[in-house]
Amino acid sequence: MANESSSVNIAAAPGIIQPLVINAAPSLQDNRPPKRPRVKECRAVTIARQAREDDALYRALLVRILRDQYIDGDDKFRIRKDDGTVCIAPNTLDPAAKICDNFTWSHYPVLEHVLRSHMEEYYEMSWTCAQSKQQQLFNNHLVRLIYHTATVNGYTFDPESFSGGSVPLTQRSKRDGKNEDEDLTPLPKDFHWKKLRDRIRCYYKTHVQNSKKRLSTMIKNPHKARNRDALLHAVDLIKDQPHLNIPAKDDDRQVVEVYHPTHAFTGEQIQSLSVRFREKTAGYLFFQLDMLAEFIEETTESRIMSPSTGPLLVIALAAYSANNVMAFAPSLNQRSAYIQPQFATGSEKGQEPTYLDPACSIDDEDCIAIASYSSSQELSDASLLQSLQRRSRYLAREPVLKNWESGICPTTKISISEDDAVRRVSMDHYPLVACGSVSGSIYLVDIEAKRVLSSVNAHLSINSNAGGSSDEVKRQAMEKMYGKLDGGGVISIAMQENIVASSGREGGVKLWRIEGDTGDENMQLIPFGSLSTLQNTIVTSVKFDRAGLLWVACYDSTVRAYDLSQWNENKSGIDSKNKLFTPLKPTHRTDFIDSVLDMHLCEELNIGVCATSDGGAALFSLEDGQFFVGLMLFGVAARSVSIVKHEAETNVDMNGTTEKVCGYSVLCGGMDGIIHSIPLNIKSNGRIDTNEPFAVTDETDTSIKPRHTGPVMCLASPGEGMFVSGGQDGALRVWTISGLEEQNETPESKPSHCTLSKCKCIYALTGYKLWLGSACTDGDKLVSDGGENNIIVRDYARQQQRKQS
Repeated sequence: MANESSSVNIAAAPGIIQPLVINAAPSLQDNRPPKRPRVKECRAVTIARQAREDDALYRALLVRILRDQYIDGDDKFRIRKDDGTVCIAPNTLDPAAKICDNFTWSHYPVLEHVLRSHMEEYYEMSWTCAQSKQQQLFNNHLVRLIYHTATVNGYTFDPESFSGGSVPLTQRSKRDGKNEDEDLTPLPKDFHWKKLRDRIRCYYKTHVQNSKKRLSTMIKNPHKARNRDALLHAVDLIKDQPHLNIPAKDDDRQVVEVYHPTHAFTGEQIQSLSVRFREKTAGYLFFQLDMLAEFIEETTESRIMSPSTGPLLVIALAAYSANNVMAFAPSLNQRSAYIQPQFATGSEKGQEPTYLDPACSIDDEDCIAIASYSSSQELSDASLLQSLQRRSRYLAREPVLKNWESGICPTTKISISEDDAVRRVSMDHYPLVACGSVSGSIYLVDIEAKRVLSSVNAHLSINSNAGGSSDEVKRQAMEKMYGKLDGGGVISIAMQENIVASSGREGGVKLWRIEGDTGDENMQLIPFGSLSTLQNTIVTSVKFDRAGLLWVACYDSTVRAYDLSQWNENKSGIDSKNKLFTPLKPTHRTDFIDSVLDMHLCEELNIGVCATSDGGAALFSLEDGQFFVGLMLFGVAARSVSIVKHEAETNVDMNGTTEKVCGYSVLCGGMDGIIHSIPLNIKSNGRIDTNEPFAVTDETDTSIKPRHTGPVMCLASPGEGMFVSGGQDGALRVWTISGLEEQNETPESKPSHCTLSKCKCIYALTGYKLWLGSACTDGDKLVSDGGENNIIVRDYARQQQRKQS
């Protein structure tokens, strides 16, 4: 098939396709007319690759697109008068019409112009100081500015829609030095400024998400003319920014770029392809896969064999200089029938060939998969071993999982006291459970022996003075967390190995050490100290991670992490329950806009998630505490949150063949009884996409049914694909969660392993008291409060043990 004027060297060998080296040579004869040079396409691909790897370049491009689409490029706000001056377009509604709760910004160009003029600043703050006090002050300033602009233009906000605010904005916007809002129209005393603030945040979020989708499309398909031109135009506008690493146009370094999206081909499709030299222009060599099988059969006696999924073929471009050539070698292992591309250059002759594309992104699934194995047989064996291990784990757990699905769970009640009631429970290792009570006491219970091992008076009860925290702050916090059914006592409790952490209504965190061996009747809870920096702060949730850090969520809108290892080293010298630990500062700290009511740590993804009192779920990093992004879900407070692992289906080839991959979803329960399930975007390397972590749009309905008839107080997962929800309706519900193939995928949608999750309630456990507040599980047992003075234990593994005996 190749013209004889080309310089092609092939060393045939039975069963193996040897490296194919194409030297720089005069253009070959081609019956088709030559195509125009594609230098722009190559540069667009280079920029797209760089943007995927470089966060700074990605942000700069996003801001540029945001400005082009919604700031500089929108002419509907501007009209040119006869004298040549430009002014803002008039509003489309009569000023007599009041601004209601469900107003549309486009009906008020004067107000929308204010938002658009601050859009770039708002977006920059979302990257640098998201969910911080600084951004909160900026949002409050926008509320005042919008209200002032509306008033100046003769518009009024409907009192029925924008009244009833409990806290004046003046208490939230105090600044040092000159007050920027002094010259603005003051807000009415009972003006519901939070409603207007939320409308402003939703406006910005919608437009930023649209710009992210547009940029994602450009990066995903840079070879398309429209995307290519827009991408290059944006790069030209930001090229003078010194901190950006933008590849030079005339860079003649040896690079290999993915020109088209990676495709999966079947054996029949491969037989219709061949390698052909197309053209050499402007210093670039172009290759096209036309009829690969035909070319192989002419040069060797071997044929391409393909597994059901088909091999992955990469269409590549090679930057060319006088002394460098590129070799693209599909090699075949007959036993495993997998194709591995080999990349080499003229300057690298004699060296060991590498299976890793030198320009490949570190997140490139195909290149990493190829480079991770020395041979195709190793790849096949490793996949088989992983499959067998997963199957073995499933078979070992299958009887327990069937009990979970069918509701077979013998129930045990363990009394802690005759005159006290259980409010919070935590379990780290069977059979020990730590629980907090109405009186503020902490109990250590052996649920196998059904006895209380130790108890200590730890915190103040609901009828006691709040101490360091003001009564008003305490009242607001408890109302946000428990509504009208506040059972009192301990707020949160967690245990890890021999350490127990608890928080109460007086504020702060207290630590306890478990002394004695498991099974010893004389095990004791010994005071270990408290965190002095949190004495006057109401702590809503405490969690341990596997690294030994204690994560503390607070009503003051912060999450902090403390390293307890320095205290464990000196624990033998601690003999006072009033011992205060004073670390210089928390290991990590994250600031949020509103109060944090619950927290969950997902160490597989290295992230945490918080439920906030403004109705949102917010993600943060466990590595450095950095905030990622928040998602508004409720019109009321978000009360409970968790991250659940489940299976999801994803297409892997052009024929629709699917494989099972892991997916993750954020579950968030609200004070209105609704639970939302939000799938996460997980990249091919198993890490979360920090630029766009949620795999949903603003229009996606993420609520699941049926809802609880009271606030959702707790969420727990016994294992992959299942979770439990508990509410103030006196019921624990067991759900299954699985992934479904995306039905409405568009070219603009971002590729991800995450798919829309489907949740189904399979049964409910009833009979609990209305102030049911916590539940925990180790996969075999479900432990909860809600039984007055009893800990309720449901054993899903006991049926299996009876059969074995």
